[in-house]
Amino acid sequence: MSKRRSRIVVVALALVGAVGCGGTDYESLHRGECLPSTAKVVGEREPAPPTVDCSEPHRYQVYGVTQLDGPRTYPGEEVVDQEAEHQCFLLFEPNLGYPAAQMPDDVKVVYLQPTESSWNDQADREVECLLIYDDDTTGDAVTESNDPATETTTATVRTARCTTNERGRCIDSAAAVTATAPRLPRPVRVREG
Repeated sequence: MSKRRSRIVVVALALVGAVGCGGTDYESLHRGECLPSTAKVVGEREPAPPTVDCSEPHRYQVYGVTQLDGPRTYPGEEVVDQEAEHQCFLLFEPNLGYPAAQMPDDVKVVYLQPTESSWNDQADREVECLLIYDDDTTGDAVTESNDPATETTTATVRTARCTTNERGRCIDSAAAVTATAPRLPRPVRVREG
C-alpha cells in the first residue's frame, strides 16, 4: 500500500482538507489491530504504525478494511472520498455491533484512502476504517464474526458526477446512488500531510 489519506468523522457534516504527500510504501493495517496514541495515522501517517494488544491502552482500532474497484485512472478526490466513507459506514455495524448513529461522543472514525498518485502509480485501492478514542482505552471494540464479509469488502467506485435539479437534488441515476447512500455521522475530512 502506498500513500494514505486519512478522513476523520467527528461532530459536523462539513468537509475540511489539506494536501497529501510523498511516495513512501505503507504497510496495510488489519481489522482488529489496536494502535497506541503515539501512532501517526492522522495528519502524516507513518508507513508502519506501531500496534499493541487491545488489552493495553490504545487510541485507535481498525474495524474494517476494504478495496475500491474503480477505473485505471484516479476518478477524483470527491468520488474516492465519498466511496471510502460509504464503505466504512457499511463495515461499521457488522464489525462493531451497533449502528454508526449510536457511536459514543468520545469516539470518532478515521478512514485512510488512496491518493491520486498511489491510485495511478501503484494501483492502490485500499481503504482502512479506524475508530479514534478521545482518550486511551483498553479492550477490543471489534466484534468476533465468522462472516467473511465483515473482514474485507470490494466496492465499485462510481465515476458519474451528480447533476442537480432546481431543488438541489441529484437527478443523475448513477450518482444518485452515491448521493443518497447512508453515511457515517459527523464527517470532517483530514488528509495526510
